[in-house]
Amino acid sequence: MEPLPAELSRVLELAAAKLPTGRLTDQTSRLIDRYQSDFPAPPGEPIVADDPAATAYALYRMPATYAAVRAALHQAALAMPGFAPRRHCDLGGGTGGAVWAVADTWPTITEHRVIEQSPAMITLGRRLASAGTGAVAGTAWDRGLLDGSLAIPPTDLITISYVLGELAPELRQTMITKLAQAAPTVAIIEPGTKAGYRRILDARKILITAGMRIAAPCPHAEPCPMAADDWCHFAVRVNRSSTHRMIKNAELSYEDEKFSYLIATREPAQPGAARIVRHPRYAKGRVLLTLCRRDPQIEQAVVAKRDQEGYRQARRADWGDRWPTG
Repeated sequence: MEPLPAELSRVLELAAAKLPTGRLTDQTSRLIDRYQSDFPAPPGEPIVADDPAATAYALYRMPATYAAVRAALHQAALAMPGFAPRRHCDLGGGTGGAVWAVADTWPTITEHRVIEQSPAMITLGRRLASAGTGAVAGTAWDRGLLDGSLAIPPTDLITISYVLGELAPELRQTMITKLAQAAPTVAIIEPGTKAGYRRILDARKILITAGMRIAAPCPHAEPCPMAADDWCHFAVRVNRSSTHRMIKNAELSYEDEKFSYLIATREPAQPGAARIVRHPRYAKGRVLLTLCRRDPQIEQAVVAKRDQEGYRQARRADWGDRWPTG
């Protein structure tokens, strides 16, 4: 579970208190319908166009975005133990959830920059970031469209999360090519749906062709061995605040955010021998793991109790971990 940083959670609740709950609930419902439609937005037309919508977006999406990006970057950090980025650029960054996740993963960051087209998102993102410390509080915000004319400033790390689905396919390819030219390390996070996974596969092909290596989640750079009717995705559990539950008309105190992701880099990387791509299953004296191996292949591995060290690792392993976990 990846809880929001305490200072971000506090300032989000303060922003929510300034608007009637009914209005936030209505705005959230509209946003959910829009994002679940999975259709590209018209170029230059922000999905979030005013302050109430920006606040609803931050309450509804920031906890899940932060958690998914943080989980993906954690795997990147394991694969790239020598990586110590100083400059970070977040494209289509909304209210800045990825900024907080990057800062929590790499304290070496001294410069965050967010490129976002919605003025309402930028205004709220600045206010939220000001509650942070260090480089987070000093985050620079630029208004810009993600199109072929976008100039990406020099940076060590680019994040782009839950954005590719908003771009038309030809523009998506242009942007991914631009990412490969703009930074030595790129992190892409998409919804954990079949469509999100296909966008990740398309990006993966372009980035590998551009000479980048895959740090996570894939243990190889070969074509994905998943069956045609299957897709690679992961999940992270997200705490829901009382406000979050109210605006989503939800009862549970948590939700599971499913996501697909890709970390591509020109830096040294050790992706591991395999990745656990399903929840581990437990039987008497055994743990059953579904693994994507370096070969590449999808394998159903059985770790028996007699393998004391392997069994200990398997009992503690989770969906999305690399294998062996040590």
